[in-house]
Amino acid sequence: MKKPELSIIIPTLNERKYLPKLLKSIRNQHYDDLEIIVADSNSTDGTREIAEEYGCVLAKGGRPAIGRNNGARQARGSILLFLDCDVLLTEKDYLDKAISEFKTKVLDVACASQTSTNTGKLLHDGFYKTLYGCITLAMIGAQNTKRPLMQCCMFATKEAHDAVKGFNEKVIYAEDTYYARDAVRKGFKFGMLTSSKVSVSPRRYENGGAKLFFQNAYFFIGMLFGYKFKANSRVKYHEHHEEITA
Repeated sequence: MKKPELSIIIPTLNERKYLPKLLKSIRNQHYDDLEIIVADSNSTDGTREIAEEYGCVLAKGGRPAIGRNNGARQARGSILLFLDCDVLLTEKDYLDKAISEFKTKVLDVACASQTSTNTGKLLHDGFYKTLYGCITLAMIGAQNTKRPLMQCCMFATKEAHDAVKGFNEKVIYAEDTYYARDAVRKGFKFGMLTSSKVSVSPRRYENGGAKLFFQNAYFFIGMLFGYKFKANSRVKYHEHHEEITA
């Protein structure tokens, strides 16, 4: 059997609401030289069954870093795409554009520009589109430094992934950003993909309210200054972390 060029890896935990939307957006892509691996963390809401219905390969999940690493071990593609489950590929040629840009820029690791998913609520959507726009600008501004930022939709060559030994499973926050920084330290090239945007649900901020929003700000600022939040960090990441992003 011919190996696909792209392996899409999605960590899940009770994602019945979001997984079908993401898988449908992948199925609607013009680009089809791919496989989809769902790394599930013992979901009880039918997530695994949904993945099977869409023809996905199943892998053992856990916290996001664990699920991504387990999925990457089963991946057959030369390019890996790690997607959070609440991401949508809103343009049918998104993968064509992204992979072309990834290759043209000769990148080893990359993150996608982002916007917020539309809900039809004007003020709500305006706030979160501004927030994700600022996050994207921050990632673009940091892309050529030793401390790049990355989240939600992340590309990597299999070679780079293996060289950095995957996502750090011991950190409690921003394992995706530390992955990019580990790659840069090892001499791999990181960059932002700006030819198109993915749509990201604001649920990670909505579900935890103001407390979660400020906790994310605390960790984000600490990350900018190079602090590594491990399991023994003085301030813990919010208790909903696995529920929201696993």
